[in-house]
Amino acid sequence: MKQLKNFLLIALFSLFLAACGDKTADMKADVDLLQQTLNTVLKQESGSALIQQLESAQTAEDKTKAYAAIIDNYKMVVKSISELKIKTEEAKKVQAQYDAGLKSFIDLMQQSSDYVTQQPTPEQIKAYTELQVKTTQSLTDAEKALADLKAQIETTQKK
Repeated sequence: MKQLKNFLLIALFSLFLAACGDKTADMKADVDLLQQTLNTVLKQESGSALIQQLESAQTAEDKTKAYAAIIDNYKMVVKSISELKIKTEEAKKVQAQYDAGLKSFIDLMQQSSDYVTQQPTPEQIKAYTELQVKTTQSLTDAEKALADLKAQIETTQKK
């Protein structure tokens, strides 16, 4: 009877270890997928070319078109990230952080585009500045969360 009890305890412990290993593997797969998608879509977005287009724009119409191109490209980035099939809750949180940060960036670019053709009020300038801070913080937090998740995975794999 004692041997059966020990056998069951060992079996349960083995199942526990296997379940933990699967979660780490799933988390690593999720993080790799998210990182790969970010790298791919942000390279396709060709940010420097779009920024150059914006900087070289001479007229308000050209600047508005450049902002529209930036907005369209980042909407595709958000769509790509939101369509990922993420399994783990930890990676879903990071995915949500990137989603929120990039949507704030799109809002920021839209406001920038609007202010090309209309002079902002002091209240709008204040709101715009707050949105800049929020966007920067949100994207910084998302990058840190992704890095922390990678470190957590590496630590777990070393054990």
